[in-house]
Amino acid sequence: MTLAQIPGREAQQLINAESGQPLAAIDVIFPIVHGTLGEDGSLQGMLRMANLPFVGSDVLGSAACMDKDVTKRLLRDAGLAVAPFITLTRANRAQFSFADVEAKLGLPLFR
Repeated sequence: MTLAQIPGREAQQLINAESGQPLAAIDVIFPIVHGTLGEDGSLQGMLRMANLPFVGSDVLGSAACMDKDVTKRLLRDAGLAVAPFITLTRANRAQFSFADVEAKLGLPLFR
């Protein structure tokens, strides 16, 4: 089913785009999604703009948690314990050797 939102309406703001019939009132949305265009805050942003109630993280929390480096730094800076980490990107990955990683993180890397 394809949904459409009628701008500026509080009640019956969602309709079935194929039939034009309004949907029943929505109590709350459970955005159970994974990955880009869902878990990254974009779905939460759309729901927020549509003034639709939903559970879970808001836009900022969802977006920040998609970037593991940002998440670890935010948690660390808030005083929470975070395991040592190295963030490898396309831009910096040539700067790290296995010896660098071993020196910072130790072995074994996974237990």
